[in-house]
Amino acid sequence: MAPETLDLGVALRLAGVENPTINLARERIQEALADQLGARSILLPSINVGGNYHDHDGNLQAGSGLIRNVNSQSLFLGLGASTVGSQTVTVPGIRVLAHLGDAWFEPLAARQRVSARQSDARAVENDILLQVASAYLELAGAEALLGVLQQARGDAGEVARVTRVFAEQGAGRQADAERASARADLVRREERAVEGDVAVASAHLCRLLSLDPSVRLRSPGGAVVPFRLIPEDADTEELVAGALRARPEVFARTAEVTEAQYRVRQEKVRPLLPLVSVGYSGGLFGGGGSQTTSSFGPLKQRSDFDTFAVWNFQGLGFGNRSQVRRADAVMSESIARFDVTVNQIRREVTEAQADARAAYRQLGLARVALGNAEEGYKLESERIKQGQGRPIEVLDSLQQLIDARRELVRAVIAYDTAQFRLFVAVGSTPDGTPAPLP
Repeated sequence: MAPETLDLGVALRLAGVENPTINLARERIQEALADQLGARSILLPSINVGGNYHDHDGNLQAGSGLIRNVNSQSLFLGLGASTVGSQTVTVPGIRVLAHLGDAWFEPLAARQRVSARQSDARAVENDILLQVASAYLELAGAEALLGVLQQARGDAGEVARVTRVFAEQGAGRQADAERASARADLVRREERAVEGDVAVASAHLCRLLSLDPSVRLRSPGGAVVPFRLIPEDADTEELVAGALRARPEVFARTAEVTEAQYRVRQEKVRPLLPLVSVGYSGGLFGGGGSQTTSSFGPLKQRSDFDTFAVWNFQGLGFGNRSQVRRADAVMSESIARFDVTVNQIRREVTEAQADARAAYRQLGLARVALGNAEEGYKLESERIKQGQGRPIEVLDSLQQLIDARRELVRAVIAYDTAQFRLFVAVGSTPDGTPAPLP
């Protein structure tokens, strides 16, 4: 199967398409929106359409205590159901049944819950995008290391060839030829090991992108370059302050605190506001019995309107007090979670900035080391070409060059990864390909 090539921007866009973790967070938003719709409709009436048939045959006791043998039937059809005799309709056709405190505070609390879920989903998306960016850089770094070893294989093979020719001509030792050949074999074994690292990095990125793990991914290739998203030497307190203004986790925890505050107020007013019921029923009603002129009279129009308000004091008021205390405890928990989130964000920003600073310093050292190694290898090669030494003498310079190239690749990947961590830590979204560092 031919490898699929994608750049960082494409990988980040794919991450938000079918990632199950992101989709789960988005479905939680839909659940909160459904709850919000229900909260907003508390005072909207319910409509019940139906009917009932009642048949009685036997003794009944009147209010005076008199027992009568009665046979009666009744039928009701229309808005509502369940009415017998002179009773009102038990299930009103159009009814509003709600606690006034719930009708006021539930929509306010539900709106905050939606806001919290939306912010949480954004935080999850940022975390997944950071993971994708890190996995992509891991893949690009492994491919770059593979390129370093492929180049080294050619250089080591050339040194081994020249050393062998010198030995065959008597200008060098056979032991030198064996040593150079062993070095070339070692480079080839390292190359095969890094090929495995490339496959592992590809599978890791496939998992994050919800792709078939058998698909081989690759970067566009070329040298890895450092890029700067956030100046690593910026003032730490300014970065932290900006993160606290921008991080979706702060918005989510703030919304949870506000929701908890509404819940406290809701429980405090519960015994002060009534449960209200307003019902209207209308339909056709008729019947008859043994004490009427007709066994079953014609159905005629009937309407009922009922309303009541009930103030409830749970457990002599102690039940209401317990609910208020519980809501207070939940609010305190929300505030504690907010404080934990603030401390975590502060720690993430400072740690990511420290990593970026250290990686930048290491990047500078790696560049200097590579320059020195390239110059040393060039001078050794020219000296050998001029017949001023044996080919085996360039082997150490070649190894230093290989090591310097590998260290530069690792330094670039470490710096880029630290930059992405810092970028996300301050509240930004990694959603495109960054510009390279000059």
